[in-house]
Amino acid sequence: MLLNKIGKFTLLVTVIFLLSFTESNSAKINFENQENSRAVILDPFNSEFNFLSLDVYEMYMRSIIYNLERAGYTVDYYKDENVTINLLKRLDDEGYGVIYINSHGFIDPQGSFALFINEKIDSEKANLYRNDLEEKSIGYLEAGSLAGYLYVTPRFFLLYGNNSLFSDALIFIDACHSGNNTSLAEVFLNLGAQCFIGWNGPVNVIHGIMMDGKFFHEACKYNKTVEQALRGTRADPDSGATLTYFGNGALRVLRSAQVLDEDHLSLDTILKITIASIFSASIIYAGIRVFLSRRSRTMLRRQNRLLRFVKI
Repeated sequence: MLLNKIGKFTLLVTVIFLLSFTESNSAKINFENQENSRAVILDPFNSEFNFLSLDVYEMYMRSIIYNLERAGYTVDYYKDENVTINLLKRLDDEGYGVIYINSHGFIDPQGSFALFINEKIDSEKANLYRNDLEEKSIGYLEAGSLAGYLYVTPRFFLLYGNNSLFSDALIFIDACHSGNNTSLAEVFLNLGAQCFIGWNGPVNVIHGIMMDGKFFHEACKYNKTVEQALRGTRADPDSGATLTYFGNGALRVLRSAQVLDEDHLSLDTILKITIASIFSASIIYAGIRVFLSRRSRTMLRRQNRLLRFVKI
């Protein structure tokens, strides 16, 4: 009777283990709705960053695209000279759920963040963007390594943004000082975005893209919130700058209802685990049975010796 109970108990533990394993594996997939399932990546200095990092930058950029796609997003990708002022002007009209930009940035004399694009000023551009230049929604530097490159200010996104199309969006800008203050974050949040992520100081190109890649891996594969995914990122070793967020840190970016092969147990895997578990349970059961059998025989021999002693 005792052996039967032990055998049934062992099998019951095996079944409970399998059920809890499969449940915990699927419980982490808490899918969001299917809205805003488009993402855009703007990579205006891809050639420069990739050259500086000996292709490490490109590898991590591809991993970000891959993780967004596996999370259910259709990703539009623009790099180098394809990132223009006119592209930024129509950015909000596309209704993106994730906007990721990797570029150069700085804090202008007025204390606002300025974001560079790979488009240089010339006589034609000066005439084309005359109104924007006069309104200081765009500008350019006259000296330095980025002299002549156009940059956009928070006012630019305020002028060309549409507060009905950034609903629930995540805005992630990897650039020096992008999260140093709320000058740009507030514009996107006021336009309806849920969360803004940026660096609160200068950041190295390689370190920045590595931490970005880690964030999207955690957020897209494991359905972590913005706050949870950022916990795994590290500060820039030189400047001490960290990724910081403004807005809703509980935002999740996962959209796809498709469970990836590496994220669930296939029927074949479950069958193998079941067989292995039952086999292990049988071995344990047999071991206990042998142990109890030997114990019974030992006790029986002791009783026989005692009886012989009493008889004598």
